[in-house]
Amino acid sequence: MSAQQLVAWSSKTLVPFAPPVAFAAFVPMAISLLTVGFILGSALLIYEVTATKYNRSTLRELLFVVPASLFTGFGVIFLFLAVGIYM
Repeated sequence: MSAQQLVAWSSKTLVPFAPPVAFAAFVPMAISLLTVGFILGSALLIYEVTATKYNRSTLRELLFVVPASLFTGFGVIFLFLAVGIYM
């Protein structure tokens, strides 16, 4: 490597990493995302128990399942980040 390349990669010229979400927001984000995910999962459970096999709709189930899994998945990620498990 030339001296010019070493200067470009020195620690003085690089910008430190800043996460898009503040560290203080990890716990509230985890709690809110997991709460919404569990509420949607509970709504799906109630729908599955009360619907008969003749009036079930795959589209309606997907409208519960996809957001519930996304909210719960991101909630678990923020929960890991809040307790210090960095991925």
